[in-house]
Amino acid sequence: MKERIKKIAAIITTTSLLIPTLTYSNGSQPLKLDQTTTLDLALHESLLLQQANERLNLAKAEKNLFDANYAPQVGLRFKTNYLHTGKEDLTGDNDKEESKIESNIDLYLKQKFKNAVELEWIIRETRKEELIEKPSTENNQFRTFEPELILKFSFPTPYLSTTPANEKAKQAIADATLEAAEITYEQAVRDVKLFVTQNYYEVLKITAFVGNQKSYVLNIKEDDSIIKKTTNFEADLMRAATELSSAQDALNNRQNNYERILNNLKSLLGLALTTEISITASPEYLPFNQDLEYCIKNSIQNSLELKKLRAFQQAIQKEAKAAKKGPTRDAKIGLEGKFNPETEEYKFGLGIDIPLPFFDKNTEARQSKSESDQIIISLEMQKEENNIKLEITNLYSALREAENRIKATNENISNLENTRISTIKAYTNKKLDFSALIDLERELQKNNDKKTELLIDYNIKRMLITSKINPENFL
Repeated sequence: MKERIKKIAAIITTTSLLIPTLTYSNGSQPLKLDQTTTLDLALHESLLLQQANERLNLAKAEKNLFDANYAPQVGLRFKTNYLHTGKEDLTGDNDKEESKIESNIDLYLKQKFKNAVELEWIIRETRKEELIEKPSTENNQFRTFEPELILKFSFPTPYLSTTPANEKAKQAIADATLEAAEITYEQAVRDVKLFVTQNYYEVLKITAFVGNQKSYVLNIKEDDSIIKKTTNFEADLMRAATELSSAQDALNNRQNNYERILNNLKSLLGLALTTEISITASPEYLPFNQDLEYCIKNSIQNSLELKKLRAFQQAIQKEAKAAKKGPTRDAKIGLEGKFNPETEEYKFGLGIDIPLPFFDKNTEARQSKSESDQIIISLEMQKEENNIKLEITNLYSALREAENRIKATNENISNLENTRISTIKAYTNKKLDFSALIDLERELQKNNDKKTELLIDYNIKRMLITSKINPENFL
């Protein structure tokens, strides 16, 4: 999935380099706009895609923040201890005696005890007991500050925890969130392609409509010429002139609609409205050879919506497993060093920190929530599968119906074109009046427009169903 996103990003970057050339080179020649160029420009300009990309970056940052919780942590702290040993006598003998007592105690305890923390505590407590019995006054007290420089190194170890399933559940949720963001980005790419391609098809449709109307105008002109060469009936000439004027007005209207629809596409692609566009493509029929069973199976298997739900389902399953094992107990391994600048003493300690939440009341609630979440996500997946089946079935039926209507319309057009030849011959022999020929011309033009509509509708439905079967590469 990450490789696919990189490829899409590379396409967008390449397109961004081409845009100035495509947009401003129209001074010498029009921009040739085919489907590939349309998609490249759309992917670069889409605000939807830019938003999805920012959400993806945010999900990556949140995943990195989660991973940072399990990175080594180093801290430096300066500490000073205030030591108050009690009240002293004013006589110098007491000071000497106290010093002697302290030296003897320190020597004895250092030989007997090896643990630095225990030793420090016993020295202080022993001094307190020995010296507190001595007579003293409030005018002379012994106070001292003991500075310490402490370097602490902590390395969290989730998999040494008493409940590693909790950490695996957290990791699964973080991974699922990131995967969901990646899928959302793919959905945005797909939706942009669908939306822009539909607009591109609208341009192809109005282009074909303009072509059909031009053909109709040419046919009427040809009919007018036939009248002048054969019957030269004044009534028929007036009828042909009226029909030609009406056909020309319809052509002008279609050309205006073409400009409007083309400008909409230019805006979507980020092109200036003054950009000259050249479109040579026309609607065409591409057969669809897959059966309904294949379409449904692959649509469910490759559904981006279902992939997102599956990712969260796996995370919820791990969370449910963790909930059964009880409360979270995050273990940490720590290394700590202390240095006393005054005495030039230093010491190191290694320990494992495992909190024990004896009064935890959340285990039962977590289990209940996990069970509900599993049921909800399963129902959501079942609902999405049913929606896919229904949508694909309807699209498939509409696609096959459009195919049949295209075939029938092609047959009608072929018959009408053959009939037109015989009708012109009959009119020149004065066996038919001119109204029969005009009616035939109108019917032929109507069927050509109908064929264009059907081809565009067929191609859109074909695109929609293939986007479900293969969301990554459907165009």
